[in-house]
Amino acid sequence: MLLQEFKYETKQAKKKMILDYGVYVANRLKDQYILLLYQIDSFYAEVYYDYQEEQIGYIKTFHSTEELKPYLNKIDISPLLPFC
Repeated sequence: MLLQEFKYETKQAKKKMILDYGVYVANRLKDQYILLLYQIDSFYAEVYYDYQEEQIGYIKTFHSTEELKPYLNKIDISPLLPFC
C-alpha cells in the first residue's frame, strides 16, 4: 500500500486499514491525546486518540524517520544487546 492511496481514504477506511495492515510500534502522550504509532508498508500512521472524548481525533501519516524521534526512547533494545 502506498501513502498516497491511504491519504485520500475516509477516516473509517483508514482505521480499518490500520487494523488490517498496520504493525503497532509505540505510543506516547501529547496534550489530551494518546498517539499510537503504526507502520504500514513503507510509511507510518500516527493515530491521535482523544482520551477525554474517547475517540480518534485524526490520523497523521509520514515517511520521514525524523518524526520517529519522540518514540525512540520508548523502544527497548536490551534483548538485542547480547548480539552486538
